[in-house]
Amino acid sequence: MRTSHLPTPPERPVPSDATDPSVDDALLLQIEREYREMPGLCLTARQAGRLWQLTPPHAAALLDHLVEVAVLMRTPQGAYGLRTSRP
Repeated sequence: MRTSHLPTPPERPVPSDATDPSVDDALLLQIEREYREMPGLCLTARQAGRLWQLTPPHAAALLDHLVEVAVLMRTPQGAYGLRTSRP
């Protein structure tokens, strides 16, 4: 049997769909920071899920929460972007 001498790939982060509330708090903070660092960022829940390794429903729930607290806004096309003014 031949063994491979290829380096072991780095561990991939576990998708962040855990039920631990502190995970969601950390994700919310990370998502908000990334939107503030890139004010033109506009993502659908599916795109956000791919970016942050979440399921689309989990990504949508986090993004919807940020809409509720007036950090993000949702476009008529269903994408999420940074809210430029507070209500």
